[in-house]
Amino acid sequence: MGSCSSGERFCGLGKDDFRPGPMALFVDKLADIILNYSPLETYIMAYVSEKGLGDLKEKGRKIFLSGSKAGKGNAYFRKNAFLLGRYALEMKEDQGQSVVAILFRDCDGTRSSPRSEWDDKRKSIVSGFKLAGLRTGVAMVPKTKSECWLLCAVQEGQSYRDCARFEELSGNDSSEKGAPKKVLREALGEEGTSELLNDLIRNGTIDPIRIDMPSFNAFKEDFEEAIRIAMKE
Repeated sequence: MGSCSSGERFCGLGKDDFRPGPMALFVDKLADIILNYSPLETYIMAYVSEKGLGDLKEKGRKIFLSGSKAGKGNAYFRKNAFLLGRYALEMKEDQGQSVVAILFRDCDGTRSSPRSEWDDKRKSIVSGFKLAGLRTGVAMVPKTKSECWLLCAVQEGQSYRDCARFEELSGNDSSEKGAPKKVLREALGEEGTSELLNDLIRNGTIDPIRIDMPSFNAFKEDFEEAIRIAMKE
C-alpha cells in the first residue's frame, strides 16, 4: 500500500506524510470514479502499517478470535481486520464522517496450495470486519500477489486480455519460473519498483479501471459497495 515518510506507523489524513504505493493509487483511482475527487489529493486517505495494527492490539484491546477451523494464516488476517475495523470506527467517531477501511494482504499461495486458499483468506478478512461492527470494511487480496494485477496491464502484446491466467502463478518469490515479481520484471524490461509502477499508473499505462480478473473484480465490487454505503451513512 505504501509507507509513512516520517517513519511513523500511522500517517495521512490531513497531512502529506503518506507515500502511496501502487495499490494505494489503485484505490485512489477507483474511488475518484464514484466520488469525483481524489482521496489522495484531498488528504483524506490514512495509512496504518502492519506494525501499527500491532500497536492497536497492545493498547489494552483484548480480543479472542478462534482460528482453529480457519487455519493459522486465516486467523491472522481476521485478527488484523478486526483491529483495523475497530480503529476505523474510532476514526469515524472522531472525524464525524464515514470511513472505508481496506486491509491489503497478498494471497501468497503456491501451485500446491488448496484452491480454496484465496477464498478462505478473503473471507477471514470479511469476518474480522464484521466482528468489529464495521459495514464498510474491504478485503484487498490479490491472487497470488499484487504483481499479478499489474501484469494484466503490462503483459506484452495483449494488455488487459486473458488476465485470469496470472492468478495461477506461484506466490513463492524464490520460484525459478512463474514467480509474479520475475514475470513482471520481464514484462517491464526492468525492476518493477514502486516509483516506476506509480509513474505507470499516474500516466495511464496501468489503468485499474480496465483490469478484469477474478480476485481484482471481487475487491473492486466490494470497494464500490463500501463507498456507496459510506455515502449514505
